[in-house]
Amino acid sequence: MADRQKDFKFVEISEMDAEDVKLIRRAFADLASYLEAKLPDNRQKSVAFTNLEQANMWAVKSITHK
Repeated sequence: MADRQKDFKFVEISEMDAEDVKLIRRAFADLASYLEAKLPDNRQKSVAFTNLEQANMWAVKSITHK
């Protein structure tokens, strides 16, 4: 169980990693804006946004937990 402790600790990131996180978040935000404008309001759009948020989270976590 001790190996899991690292999953819950704060992770310091370098300036380069911070810039990568910023760029990834901007890319996801741009895609979200595009989808918001183009997709009709329905369940499928909601699912798309849920998965977009999840993809953003995992992409950022991938950078911060090398």
